[in-house]
Amino acid sequence: MKTISVLILSAFFVVSCSKSTVTNTPPPPSQWALNGKSYQGDSTFLDSSYSLNYASMTSLAPLDTGYVAIYFDILPTQNKTYNIITGVQLRPTNNQNCWVEFGNGITRYQSLGGEHLNVTIVNRKVQAAFTNIALKNVYAPYDTVYASATLYQNL
Repeated sequence: MKTISVLILSAFFVVSCSKSTVTNTPPPPSQWALNGKSYQGDSTFLDSSYSLNYASMTSLAPLDTGYVAIYFDILPTQNKTYNIITGVQLRPTNNQNCWVEFGNGITRYQSLGGEHLNVTIVNRKVQAAFTNIALKNVYAPYDTVYASATLYQNL
């Protein structure tokens, strides 16, 4: 009986002290292209405290050279395809729509609408992607550009 107890106790220590082989690989950097110019984000984060009661996913390029932001009704929690709408028209709340904004310190571009954006949740981190969406310059509304992006939450 003593031998069985020692074996069971030894097996318990081996199992409880073994190392986990799960590794948390950081996501790749976020990338986007606006009117043919490519950017790479240093930090991409979610924020649900936006002053207009929106939730946002924002990626910042190094040295304040540009940003891309996606505004949702609420933060995404599941894989989903959103309708991209004209910037700043996110009411009423229905968790189906989002709008996109790009900026570089000189000008701001906002989505014109009609396209789609895909959100995927991987290891509890949000990934968002869209291709070739139309944006208008908020300071010169007839200035339309096109953008694509793949954003990976890393903060």
